Amino acid sequence: MTNKNIIIISPEPWDHINVSKHHYARTLARKGNKVFFLGPPTDCYSIDKNVCDNLFILSYKKFLPGLAIAPRWFRHWQIRRKLRILESLAKTPFDIIWSFDNSVFFDFGAFPSGMVKICHIVDLNQDFQFELSASTADICIGVSQRIVSKLLPFNSNSFFINHGVVTHERSQNEPVILPGDRPIKALYLGNLSIPFLDWQTLYSCALHLDHVDFVFIGSNKDDFDPSRNHTHLQKKHLSKLPNAYFMKAIPSEMIPLYVDAADLLLICYQEKYHKNQAVNPHKTMEYLLSGKVIVATLTEEYVSHGNLIPMTNSNSEYQSLLQEVTDKLGHYNNRHMMDARKALAMANSYDKQVEKIEQLIIVHAS
Repeated sequence: MTNKNIIIISPEPWDHINVSKHHYARTLARKGNKVFFLGPPTDCYSIDKNVCDNLFILSYKKFLPGLAIAPRWFRHWQIRRKLRILESLAKTPFDIIWSFDNSVFFDFGAFPSGMVKICHIVDLNQDFQFELSASTADICIGVSQRIVSKLLPFNSNSFFINHGVVTHERSQNEPVILPGDRPIKALYLGNLSIPFLDWQTLYSCALHLDHVDFVFIGSNKDDFDPSRNHTHLQKKHLSKLPNAYFMKAIPSEMIPLYVDAADLLLICYQEKYHKNQAVNPHKTMEYLLSGKVIVATLTEEYVSHGNLIPMTNSNSEYQSLLQEVTDKLGHYNNRHMMDARKALAMANSYDKQVEKIEQLIIVHAS
């Protein structure tokens, strides 16, 4: 994938906190492709000047409602019409359509036969026109074996590619010092209002492990709505403990500095999400790149790396596991284990993931 014209379809806009779609776009542009990033629909068609070399932001008007149940000929006509407008704005036909969003442009059968069509699912809840997207793509990619298993009945060219990690954009700022005066710093990074987090378990840990400072960084730190997460009452109690600190979201380029400042990193999801949203959290790769030990609730994609990522089968065991790790922190953060974690992350850099996907295109879509 060099010297190609690639359109990336994302459910998040360009100005969203950078996630996989943004990182793939930057990686592909850096490799010499012209990349056109298409976020959610807006009220107009437009193309912004390139945000960096070879990377442009496209906007488009939303589709007519009911497109999924419309006759196939009408659906194809609508999709092709928007494609022609987007190619006119880009002043080039697209060689590759790479979609992370099966709620729009979901029928790849509408696109020219010479265009490589990639359906990339990074969340199990990205489940809008799943069957149609999967069955009409040239290649399907899932970031967990559960997603791949769901794709395979509709497309035999379905493959596992793990989450990527940015390995080259490290801030040159001074090292970060996390708040608190306790000898051990435990850190969680991410959206602090999502339904999946187990605040009840985290509250119990902070209450009983008073030699640890618990630091939570992310958006919606003051969201205690129990209708969004039934454990949010415990989150409120946790926020009042003397060894708990809640900080607002930080720029993505600052994440490595904060992760490096921690002694251990937290993944703690409610048990009812262990088989779906907690199968493979994106943050795991960013955590691994630091080399620091991750204390996790059950995370299926990393069970085979249990020596590097201590994890529980049941959340009732999480507090005792966290106690054990803090008691033996020198062992869990020894040089050998830290290097192994970093190596696992480096093997999944976005450059490496693009190389893997290039090979899939050569073998299965050429």
